[in-house]
Amino acid sequence: MVLATLATWIVPLEDITCMEEESITFTCELSKPVTKVEWVKDGKLLKPDQKRNIIPKHDGAKCSLTIPKTLGDDTAEYTCRIGDVQTTGKLTVQGL
Repeated sequence: MVLATLATWIVPLEDITCMEEESITFTCELSKPVTKVEWVKDGKLLKPDQKRNIIPKHDGAKCSLTIPKTLGDDTAEYTCRIGDVQTTGKLTVQGL
């Protein structure tokens, strides 16, 4: 019997500090490709935001979340998760 191995983070999210209106990208990488990734902001599921062009992406094992023009309200903890496997990074946006 072969047991499926769970994906683990080989590159976890890192904390980011930026100035307001700067572009940032959170990136992380799993030990194997996955089909579904969820991004969470301060405990709430993050949905793609077409208005602000905040769109989470993943390509096989690599995951990213880009915020092209940060605002003060973007300061939060961001989590990338696949089931129970997750990694978290904090974004701190400083005013101009």
